[in-house]
Amino acid sequence: MRIQGCSDGATCRTAEGEIIRIACIDAAAFAGAQADRERAEAARDYLRRLVVGQDVLIRRIGQDRYGRRIAELYLWPWNIGEEMVASGHARILQSHDKQCPWALL
Repeated sequence: MRIQGCSDGATCRTAEGEIIRIACIDAAAFAGAQADRERAEAARDYLRRLVVGQDVLIRRIGQDRYGRRIAELYLWPWNIGEEMVASGHARILQSHDKQCPWALL
């Protein structure tokens, strides 16, 4: 599926309109008590450079309380969540790390 856009460092929309929350990662937020606009913009912009306009593989895991699809994204052979963590733009979400084998290493 082709990625149309990304609203933050962990959420993207496919060209078909499916909203994907990248599994097992947490990126800086734009709003709320933990907001860090500069880091949030950097994470979003990095994710956009990686995937917008690209055809990705999607491994769907579930759905969150906001109706977003929880999934791993791949630009084969790269796992996008793993790349976001490795680049310093996100961290592993410890409460959900069992969903992603790479996050347990």
